[in-house]
Parts: sequence; structure tokens; C-alpha cells
Amino acid sequence: LALQLQESARAIICIAAHPGLKTEEEKSERARERMVWQERLLSMPLRDFFHAWYAQPLFSSLHKRPQLLEALIE
Repeated sequence: LALQLQESARAIICIAAHPGLKTEEEKSERARERMVWQERLLSMPLRDFFHAWYAQPLFSSLHKRPQLLEALIE
């Protein structure tokens, strides 16, 4: 898509993208994980979802700044 829109696209934002997934197994696992998070988003109260989302290891540094974490959840 980026190559097709070279002339008109000023920026590209990738959501839920991971350039390091090489095997079909890795890609399938990532798709399964996305589906789990999608189901959580649709079924949980939003505040509970964000608490679960930010509890992931990726966001561990946020827990050192509780006011920022709470602001993001709000």
C-alpha cells in the first residue's frame, strides 16, 4: 500500500504490526492473540480492558509512573 501511495501518503501508521514474524506459526499465534484482545475489548468494561492491556510486559515501565498509567486508563 505504501508503495502504491508514494505520491499521496505523507505517513503510514501500522497498528498490530510486527515485522519480525517469519513463520506461519508465528503469524497464526499473533492472529490468535489479536482475536483474544478483540474479544476482551468487546466484552469487558473499558476500564477493566485498559487495566488488562497495560498489565502486559510491553508496558511494564508505565507501572513506575502510576499517575501517567492512571491518566492513560482514564
